[in-house]
Amino acid sequence: GCQEGYKAGSKEALDKYQVQLDNARQVVASAHTESRQVITKTRDEIVDLAVSIAASIVKYSIDTRDEGIIEMVKVALQRAEEMKMILFRCSPKTILMLKASEHEFKAICPNAVFSFIEDKSVNDMGCIIETEEQVLDLEIDGQLQKVTDALRGMGDNNEP
Repeated sequence: GCQEGYKAGSKEALDKYQVQLDNARQVVASAHTESRQVITKTRDEIVDLAVSIAASIVKYSIDTRDEGIIEMVKVALQRAEEMKMILFRCSPKTILMLKASEHEFKAICPNAVFSFIEDKSVNDMGCIIETEEQVLDLEIDGQLQKVTDALRGMGDNNEP
C-alpha cells in the first residue's frame, strides 16, 4: 500500500510539474514574442528619428551651400563617364546652377553631350540624371528613403 501511495503521489506531482512546465514555456514564448514586437517598434522609431535628423542636416547643408548639389552630380557622373548622352532633369531652383557648372561636368564626362530640362516634379535641390543605360536619382528624399528601407530591412534578416 505504501508503494502504491508513493507511485500515485509521484505521478500526481509529475503531472502537476508537467502542467507548470508547460505554462512556463508558454509564458517564455509569449514574452519572447512581445519582446520582438517591442524591439521592432523601437527599431523603426529609432530609424525614423535618425533619418529625420540626417534629412534636416543634409537639406540644410544643400540649401545653404549651392555647391552641395554640384558635388552630388559630380559623384554621380563618375558612374556615367563613358556615356555619350546625359540628360539632367532639374528643379527650377537648380537648373541655372547646374548649367553654369557644365564645364566641370565636361571634365568628368568629356565625350558626353549634356541636355538640361526644367522639371517641376523634381524636388527643389534635386536632380535626376538619365543616360543611355541608367537613371540616377539625386533627390534627397529618395536617397533617404533608400537608407530607411535598408536600415529597416537589416533587422528583418536578423529575426530568429
